[in-house]
Amino acid sequence: MQQKRSFDWDNLDTIRITGVKINYLYVCERKLWLFDRGISLEKESDKVLLGK
Repeated sequence: MQQKRSFDWDNLDTIRITGVKINYLYVCERKLWLFDRGISLEKESDKVLLGK
């Protein structure tokens, strides 16, 4: 049986919810997952630039 988590109201500053994250959640959950983990496209790759 899964234990219900209690919310810690004293540590609200540790929760990092921004407008960008809300937008990515609405647009694409995978995009939010990648953004939250700091994963992005290669900026130097010619193939990536060609695909944009």
